[in-house]
Amino acid sequence: EPKPRPQPAPKPEVKPTPKPDIALKEKMEKERKLKERELEKQQQHELDKRKEDEAKKLKVAQQHELEKRKEDEAKKVKAVQQLELKKKDDEKRKLEKERLAQEADLKRLATEKQALADRLAKEQATAQTRALNEFVTRIQNKIRNNIIEPPGLQGNPQVEYEVVILPGGEIMDGSVKLKRSSGIPSYDQAVERAILKSSPLPVPAAGDPLFDLFRRPTLQIKPRP
Repeated sequence: EPKPRPQPAPKPEVKPTPKPDIALKEKMEKERKLKERELEKQQQHELDKRKEDEAKKLKVAQQHELEKRKEDEAKKVKAVQQLELKKKDDEKRKLEKERLAQEADLKRLATEKQALADRLAKEQATAQTRALNEFVTRIQNKIRNNIIEPPGLQGNPQVEYEVVILPGGEIMDGSVKLKRSSGIPSYDQAVERAILKSSPLPVPAAGDPLFDLFRRPTLQIKPRP
């Protein structure tokens, strides 16, 4: 089989030598393009810088707005809290005022009740004293009507006897005792006889509380009221 013939080596391309005016134009064109690229880079840098500044300003504005909203919300919360505290204070003062008013009413009612009780007690005591004096007067009058005065009795001497009175007014036997003499023995004896003669004495009924005051009374007797 026959061998292939070797190919001849390619001849180097010989560039034509540029003419001086063409080389100058190419150089100027390169410089122009270079300047344009530099200008584009500068413009792009300035654009990026403006964008960055705008982004920073926007971020600052957003942060300021956020802080302002937070501050406004905090003020609102504080205002609401203060309003709640004021409501609570007002309610507390109202309750305290009502409590003081109730205490004043209770105190006034207690005072009125005590005054009424005192008045009733006083009236009861007065009525009791009046009733007691009435019974004492009736007893003295009954005894006085039974006194046989000794001859020549002068003045209005008073003698005191202690007696024990049974329910119904009966005088217990042997209970008449001289407590204070009038200084006139004959008059003292006349009064003792009159006391025994006056039994039963006009005293309250056995169930009456006043009767307890007449169980062992001291009778003060004068010949005249």
